[in-house]
Amino acid sequence: MREENVARIGAFAEWLAAGRGEGSRNAAEILSQPAVDWNGWLAAHPEAATLHTLQAMLHAAASDPRTRAIADFVLAHADRVGLPADAEPVRTLLRVHGWRLRGDALRDAGDLRAALGSYEQSIQAFGLPPALPDEMEAVGRDAAVVRQQLQEEERVHTLVERMLEETPAAAWPELAERPELHGTGVLHELSRQFNVRVHRAPTEALVVTRLAVAIAARLAEASRGAAVAWRDHATALRLLARYEESLAAFDRAAAVLPLEREELARAAIGIARGATLQEAGRFEEAMLLLRECQRVFEEYGDSRGRLFCGISEGALLHRTERYREACDLYRSLLPFAEEVAGTDAVASIHNNLGHSAIELGDFALAESHLSEAVRLFAGIASPLQVARAELARGRLMIRRGALEQGIGHLHRVREELLRHNLVEEAGLCGLDVVEAHLTRGAPIEAEVFARQIVREFTAARLNSRAITALRFLSEAIAARKASGTTVRHVQRFIGSLRANPDSAFAAAS
Repeated sequence: MREENVARIGAFAEWLAAGRGEGSRNAAEILSQPAVDWNGWLAAHPEAATLHTLQAMLHAAASDPRTRAIADFVLAHADRVGLPADAEPVRTLLRVHGWRLRGDALRDAGDLRAALGSYEQSIQAFGLPPALPDEMEAVGRDAAVVRQQLQEEERVHTLVERMLEETPAAAWPELAERPELHGTGVLHELSRQFNVRVHRAPTEALVVTRLAVAIAARLAEASRGAAVAWRDHATALRLLARYEESLAAFDRAAAVLPLEREELARAAIGIARGATLQEAGRFEEAMLLLRECQRVFEEYGDSRGRLFCGISEGALLHRTERYREACDLYRSLLPFAEEVAGTDAVASIHNNLGHSAIELGDFALAESHLSEAVRLFAGIASPLQVARAELARGRLMIRRGALEQGIGHLHRVREELLRHNLVEEAGLCGLDVVEAHLTRGAPIEAEVFARQIVREFTAARLNSRAITALRFLSEAIAARKASGTTVRHVQRFIGSLRANPDSAFAAAS
């Protein structure tokens, strides 16, 4: 029996050695391509779907930054490769090492709960009794460290929540003086606090980011946490239409990011920066940046990053009035979003599709997707996003000729926007109301409402050129010389000030 076992082990060792060279060549060929193409390459080369190829992929992870993509690829194919009957323990090791590698990658990315889940899957893959007890103990130690990190994360969460609750929002940046808040763990928690507030209370979200960047300035070394703090700050400024400040903050985010192995984090900053460039009307720059971010996300096989590149491209198509292309792209993204992203991303696609469909004149398509966006945003308690979707529905009502219904609907949307101090957005919404009044032959109501918008812009100290344009509109309505075309001209001019704040207003010819 012993001789038989020795012979079997010897034959197995020979089998492993015989396929190692070919497996290494296959792995090198796969790794020479973007991760998004790996599955397609393997499908086209089924003879390469071997244990040796997958083992070589795992070995290459030590020198390749795409560790998460490698782990996911190996785990996806570990159960599909054919093996001799005596080689099944090697399949077990593929699972063990694949899950551990995935845990390492997630831990490095800061996703501790997912990392712990991967380590636990690795331990489970060993089976009982474990074939390699020492290695299983090593994975167990990794899992124990992550559990401690999660406990510390919970402690920091409680600390930050308590301090924010006990301190008036205007004074939050002063908390940066507190030494117990100096650390990257606090920066990660403040980023979470920002994301909770960003679409519900954008002004408050901005104050959270001011605290975060004040703490980041006290850190001795560049870090991903500091970069995220500046990225969040830039995003908060964008949402308040402060574009030059937003771009400067994105520059800081890129500057404080460590130089090594941070391509994904740099691309995440880039895709957020692209949103500011779009809103500022710098479309060519936005497209160039989008393409570079897309290349990185494809290289790393980052599905969520690829999705957000698609959403950003759709927004760019809409802003450049290519509405049909935007609709087609958004519809193609929906199944992908439902597979890889959360409700907020799916709702955003429905919302964007609805806006583009209105401009395309496909009102049935617009109503269907806007209604779904409102339902999804309401389900995740995102009132500002609900308001923006409802704004589009109000415009849709007016386009369909339901003027009274549309006016009442837009008034309610304006109240929500003003409640969050989004005066410019509320003013642009109000101009839709002014146009609707003119369409229904009510110039007095149109003039009164236009002058109200002037007062709101003046009180908020918005761009004086926007106020000049609104006063011109008010006077034109009073002189009975205004039309829907006049209103839209003023609307476009105010929007253009985001890109060119020093532009002079000229009446439409």
